Amino acid sequence: MDTFLRELRIAGRTLRNRPAFTLTVVAVLALGIGASSAIFGIIEATLLRPLPFREPGRLVLLWGTFGPQHDIRGGSYPEVMDWRAQTRSFEDVSIYDAASLSLSGVGEASQVRSETVSPGYFSMLGVKPALGRAFTAREAEAGTEPVAMISYDLWRTRFGGDPAILGRAIRLEGKAFTVVGVLPRGFRGLSFEAQVWTTLASLDPGALTGRGARWLGAVGRIRPGVTRAAAAADVAAVARRLEALYPAINRDRGVILRSLHEFYLNDTRVLLLVVLGAVLILLLIACGNVMNLQLVRGAARTREIAIRHALGAGRSRLLRQLLLESLLLAGAGAAAGLLLADWGGRLLVPLVPDGILPPYAVVRLDAGVVAFTVALAAASGILFGLVPALRSVGARLSASLRDGGRTTTGGQRRGFGLQHALVVVEVALAVVLLVGAGLLIRSFQQQLKVEVGFRPEGLLAASLELPRSSYDAAGRRRFAAELLDRLRSHPQIADVALASDAPLRGHWTAQTLQRDGFPEDHLRVYWHAVTPSFFATLGVPIRAGRGLEARDVDAAAGVVVVSQAMARRLWPAGDAVGQRLRFGGSQEADVATVVGVARDVRHRDLTSSLTSPAQDPDLYVAYDQLPTSSLEILVRSAADPAELTALIRRDVAALDPSLPVYRAAPLTAALALQTANERFGSLLLALFSGLALVLAATGIYGVMAFQVGLRTREIAIRLAVGAAPRAVRLMVLRQGAGLAALGIALGVPLAAAAARTFAAVLYGVTPTDRPTFAAVVAFVLLVTLAANLLPAQRATAVDPQAALRAE
Repeated sequence: MDTFLRELRIAGRTLRNRPAFTLTVVAVLALGIGASSAIFGIIEATLLRPLPFREPGRLVLLWGTFGPQHDIRGGSYPEVMDWRAQTRSFEDVSIYDAASLSLSGVGEASQVRSETVSPGYFSMLGVKPALGRAFTAREAEAGTEPVAMISYDLWRTRFGGDPAILGRAIRLEGKAFTVVGVLPRGFRGLSFEAQVWTTLASLDPGALTGRGARWLGAVGRIRPGVTRAAAAADVAAVARRLEALYPAINRDRGVILRSLHEFYLNDTRVLLLVVLGAVLILLLIACGNVMNLQLVRGAARTREIAIRHALGAGRSRLLRQLLLESLLLAGAGAAAGLLLADWGGRLLVPLVPDGILPPYAVVRLDAGVVAFTVALAAASGILFGLVPALRSVGARLSASLRDGGRTTTGGQRRGFGLQHALVVVEVALAVVLLVGAGLLIRSFQQQLKVEVGFRPEGLLAASLELPRSSYDAAGRRRFAAELLDRLRSHPQIADVALASDAPLRGHWTAQTLQRDGFPEDHLRVYWHAVTPSFFATLGVPIRAGRGLEARDVDAAAGVVVVSQAMARRLWPAGDAVGQRLRFGGSQEADVATVVGVARDVRHRDLTSSLTSPAQDPDLYVAYDQLPTSSLEILVRSAADPAELTALIRRDVAALDPSLPVYRAAPLTAALALQTANERFGSLLLALFSGLALVLAATGIYGVMAFQVGLRTREIAIRLAVGAAPRAVRLMVLRQGAGLAALGIALGVPLAAAAARTFAAVLYGVTPTDRPTFAAVVAFVLLVTLAANLLPAQRATAVDPQAALRAE
C-alpha cells in the first residue's frame, strides 16, 4: 500500500507538471464518457430498470392480428376469454384497454385516463388496493351494477382523501359507478396514466358477447418455466381452433405476443440502441485521440524513462506507473464526464419529443449510471494507456540514453506507424457515425415530403365524448348541430367541422364491407363519420362526384364518400361514383351509394403505403347517418390555440357543463409526433458524428504536426538543397489525404453494415443510400484536408540553418 500511494503521488505530480496535456486529455475523455453516460441514463431508465410490477419479465401483451402481414387488430372479449381458458402457458389472462372517460358530479367535469380490465388484472401485476377491494368475478358478468376503482392520486386530489369513498357513486360517461377500491400510491396501471379502472360489464355490457367487436388488448402472465415462444405457439393453436369454429369472422386471425418493453418502446428501442452505439463509437474515437497524445508524450519521455530504469526501476514498475497515470486521467475524465452527463441530461430530456420515451421513464443520475461511468473510465484508461505504456518500457532504453533523446530514433519512427493506424480507425468510425446521421436525416426529409392529404397549418383539434347513457342517436345529432352553429358564429373561426376521429390522432374504427352484387368480395375499411364541412375545413379536395351535404341527413339515403385508394382498389376503371356498398349489418345503413371520391388522407400514420393491399382504405359517412359518441372538433383559425381552446370549452359548457373538452392541440403537433423518432435520432447522431469528425480531424492534425516535428532535419535538408516550399506542402498534404482515404475506405463498408441494423426505422431511404454515402465521403475529405493545412504550412516555415544547427 505504501508503494501504491507513493506511485499515486508521483503520477499526480507528473500530470500536474504538464497542465496543458492533462487538461486536454481530461476534456477529450469528459466529452466521450459524459455523452456515453448521459445516453446510458436514458437506456437504463427505459430498458434496464425493472418495471414496477411483480416479476415483469413474465408479463406479456397479447393482441389479435389479421392477414398474412399480422396487422394488429385487437381482440373481442369472447376471444380473449378463449385465450385464457384454452391455453396452459398462462397463469392468468386479463383484458386490457386504455381509454379516456368523462368524470362529472364532483367539481368541474374533466376527462380522466382509464383502464378496462378483468378481475384478475391486479393480482397478476402484484397490486393490492390501499382501500377496499379489487373487482370480483361476479362484477365481470352482464347484469351487475357498474363498479370502479380509482387511483390514490385521484382519491386525494378530487375527493379530498375521504375515507368514506368506498361505496360512493361517481359519474363516468354520465353513468353512476360505485367505488369499490382505491389503488396504492404511485400505481397508475400498465398505461402508467390510469386514474380509474372499470370492468367491461360496467362500461359496455353489450361487448361481452360481441365476438366481432375487436378493440381490446390483453395482458397475460406466463407460467414459470414456459418460454415466450412456447406461449406464443400455445395461443396460436387456440387462434387456429377459433378460425375453424367461426370461419366467417375469424378467417386469417392470429395472436401476437409482446414483452412490456416492446409494447412501451416499439421502434424507439432500436433507435436508443443505435444512439448508445453511436456514443460508444465517439468514446472509442476519444480514446484513440488520447492514445495518440500518450504516444507523442511517450516519445518525449523516452530519456526520462531510460534514466529511471538506469537508476533501478524495473520495467514492471515503470509499466505500472504509466498505467496509473492513464487511470488517473480516466478518473478525472469520468468525474468531469459525470458533471457533463448530469448537465447534458437536464438539457437533453426536455428536448426529447413527446412519444419517444415511455411514461414510466424517469431519467436521473443514479447509482447505475455512476457504476457504468466508473467501469467505462477504467476500461478507457486501460484501452488508451496500455499500448503507449508497453511501447515506452519496451524500447531500447540504454540506446535512448546514448542517443541523447533526439527525436529521430528508430523506436520513435515505429511509434509513428501506430499513430497512423489510430487516425485511420478514427476517420473510419467518424464515417460510420456520419452515415448513420445522414440516413436518419434523409429519412426525416422523406417523411416531411409525404403528402398528408390535408392542410394541417392553422387547424386545431379537440376531443369530446357524448355519454351514451345521456345522449341517444337523436340527442347526439342535435348536440352536434347546436355546437356547430355556436362555433360558426365566432368571427375568428374560418371553418369548423365535427368527426368521429381526426387524422393522425388515433381512435379510428374498421368495418368489413362488400361491393353490392359481389358477396364473396370482402374488404376491410376504416370509416369516419363526418359533418359535411369536414372536407372544406381540412382542405381535402373531392376528386370525383361530390362531398357530403346537408341533404344526406336521411339515414335511408345511405351515401358515402370513398378515398382514392379505395376507389382504385374496387373500381380501377374509375367508375366509383354511383356504385353501391353493403356493410356487415351492424350499422344503421346496411347499403350505401358512393357519391364522391376524396383525396387520400393519412389518417393513421405517414409511412404506411396507401397503395398496398395490406393497407385498409378509408370511407366517409355523414355524421347524421352514423352519430358516434366520440367527437373530434376541428377548427381552422389564425387565432392563438389557447384562445380557441377556451372558446370551444365555453361553447360546449353552454350546451352541457358535464362534458369535458380534452386533448386540444394543433394538428401540426400530431404531424410532428409522426416524425419524432427521426427528429430525435438525427439530432443526436448529427451531434455525435460532428464531434467525432472534429476529434478525427484533430487526430490527423496532431499526427501530421508530430510527423513534421520528427522530419524537421529531413525537411530542412530538402529546403537547403532547393526543394520548393510548394512541393513540401504537397508532400505533407498527400500523406494526410492518404490517411483520410484509408479511413474512408475502411469506414464505408462498416457504415453499410451498421446501417442495416436500424433499417427498420428508415423511411424512403435504403441503408446503402448512395447520395448519403457520397456526401459523407466528400465532407470527410474536405474536413481532413483542412486539418492538414496548418501542419503543411508549418513544414515550409522551417529555417534550414537553425534546424541543422540544432541537430
